[in-house]
Amino acid sequence: MKLLNKLSLRYLSFSLLILALMGGVTYFVLSLVIEEEMDHKLKSSLEKIKYDIDRYDHFYTLEPFTNIDRVKEQKTYLHYSDTKIKINRSNDTEDFRQLTTVVKINKKYYKIIIRESKLESRNFLKSLALITFIGFIVLIASLILINRRIAKIIWAPFYRNIDIVKKFSITDREPVALAKTDIHEFHELNMVLSELTEKVRNDYRNLKQFSEDASHEIQTPLAIIKSKIETLLDDNNFNDKQGEVLDSIYRSIHRLSRLNKDLILLTKIENKQFGNPEKINLKEVIENKLEEFQELIQLKGITLSTNLDHEIFLNLNAVEAEMLINNLISNAIKHNINKGIFKIILGQDHIAFYNSGFAPIKNPESIFNRFYKENAGSNSVGLGLAIVKKICDNNQIRYHYYFTDNLHCFTIHFKL
Repeated sequence: MKLLNKLSLRYLSFSLLILALMGGVTYFVLSLVIEEEMDHKLKSSLEKIKYDIDRYDHFYTLEPFTNIDRVKEQKTYLHYSDTKIKINRSNDTEDFRQLTTVVKINKKYYKIIIRESKLESRNFLKSLALITFIGFIVLIASLILINRRIAKIIWAPFYRNIDIVKKFSITDREPVALAKTDIHEFHELNMVLSELTEKVRNDYRNLKQFSEDASHEIQTPLAIIKSKIETLLDDNNFNDKQGEVLDSIYRSIHRLSRLNKDLILLTKIENKQFGNPEKINLKEVIENKLEEFQELIQLKGITLSTNLDHEIFLNLNAVEAEMLINNLISNAIKHNINKGIFKIILGQDHIAFYNSGFAPIKNPESIFNRFYKENAGSNSVGLGLAIVKKICDNNQIRYHYYFTDNLHCFTIHFKL
């Protein structure tokens, strides 16, 4: 939920609560005031009746809800109460305020009952409550709308900066340019973000420089060692055991060199250093790569079958497209059995690579992780499928592995 919506809901909730409390208190106070006013009116009517009796020694009960009776001598009193009275033949009742009193006038005692209908005052209270409620709701709605309008203006620089930060890339040459604001909190946030993004850019540049330097410095001695070993292997001045040791060293050096190259390659993919995407004909990439691997396929006696009837054009960087197909083909050949099967099927929105295998992978959820090996004795460095995963993740491409009919299948689904 957006902050503005959450604040509006909280504001509305508290406003309605205050409205309910204030409405209840106001209704109660007004009821007391109106009741007191009615009591005062009843008292005035009583005084008028007493005046008429005292002056003229007689009384008239012209009021429909007033009763005056002569009574025997008794204690005088005055009492106010609420009562209900039938007002028609259908036995409908109506609320009244009633004054009951016994008075002594000219040595005579009278019991006087005066009633005043509460209908008018009740209707007045209802109308007043309705008007107050509507007015309060209109006021709250107006305040919320005004508050939202003002908040959008105030928060506009913040949302602009959010969009700018979303588009931020550590490979940008220029520092991030955030929208200026005169609000202290937003200005402070801008300063923190500017410092943070600049630190990230500097750290990235330093790491990139270190990786490039390390790669160069490592590759040079590795190439020298590899060359020296090749020279030694060309000579025959050593016994079989020494030859095996030299061969083991040579293979380890070769594996270390490949590992170094793959790690640098993976870092470049993660940092999106291969430039902007372009329209790539996937069918052509597959055909070109199969030509490169043709000799290795024949060497292992693998039966290759392809179905490349569809042409798929992807928005993908050319280098990444070649690496993606290269690693999937290489993986299918490397982990295939001698005289096995290798199939490639290019569909309208996917490509599937099938290769022979005796058993499914034990941990299929880990197969795309770095340095994962199903067989610890494998010569693979364990980064080929990790590179595939990173390319797919960077380009919103779905990937999937499953095992069926003694075939390992890697499927890539494209978003065309």
